[in-house]
Amino acid sequence: MVLDVYRFPPDDVAELLVRAGFRVQARLVRAADTRENTPQTFLLMVKPVAP
Repeated sequence: MVLDVYRFPPDDVAELLVRAGFRVQARLVRAADTRENTPQTFLLMVKPVAP
């Protein structure tokens, strides 16, 4: 498995995606576990289909 990690602020990432036409469907933030230094954020975005 390959995991790419980017340490951008989640609000900034969400805003860029909204500007690109996506809509925030869900957002999950969890505390860092013992092997991590920072909390983790997961964004579920959808892009509406034009009629």
